Amino acid sequence: MKLVPLVLCSLTLLSACHDPRQATPPEHSVVLLDATASVLPASQAQAVLAVEEQARHLHHGDCISVVPIMGNADAMPTDAIVHKCVPTERLPYDQEFTDFRDDLHQALAAQSRQLAQHVVNKTDILNAIHLAEQEFSLDNPNTRKTLLIYSDFIEEDGTENFLTSPDLATPEAAERLATTLVSSSQPGCAKPPVDWSHVRVFLGSLQSTETVKLSEKRKEAIQRFWIAYFTALHARPFFAADGPGMSLRFLEH
Repeated sequence: MKLVPLVLCSLTLLSACHDPRQATPPEHSVVLLDATASVLPASQAQAVLAVEEQARHLHHGDCISVVPIMGNADAMPTDAIVHKCVPTERLPYDQEFTDFRDDLHQALAAQSRQLAQHVVNKTDILNAIHLAEQEFSLDNPNTRKTLLIYSDFIEEDGTENFLTSPDLATPEAAERLATTLVSSSQPGCAKPPVDWSHVRVFLGSLQSTETVKLSEKRKEAIQRFWIAYFTALHARPFFAADGPGMSLRFLEH
């Protein structure tokens, strides 16, 4: 009978020593950061600060990738993408977290300096999303995935121009365009490379010189387009007018 208290005590000690984060699957956050000329520099800087603050909440094995949104995502230099992971090896005084945050800060600063030398007027968000898919495609199946986009969300590539396109004249037309684009990118019964049903999507708006020129109906249409686009991918999109300010609340939720 004396064995029972001993067993209970052992189980209690094991429970007390167990770190619940060890059983939590790793998280990969991919951030698409608008680096085009239309976004105000102060708003871009706030987005970078939000990324660094987000990194303070990552755990061992979690990763973050920061992909700039440019005029031509296919021509983006590979060294323009920042990819950092929190080390799994524990160091005294949590030094591994300090090293990770310092490394990320320096990498983002270098990225900002590089992008400042190649500012473009066009905005290719759709192809930047394909780059995010490539980032996610390398993750283990149990990885928790989050996509955060900081942008004015005005697509201006060689095909679409959300400033003038009649497909963005009304919210209803914008939703139809979003559904069409998703369907055309997945011909036949081919499955997309990423299971978007398991991806949380944050759409964080940044202040822009072009947004103020738009009518309220076109602004609503642009917002509805992106929500409909990710909904058609079976993702869970959330649109925030204050992108940098709302991103942490979204991640905590």
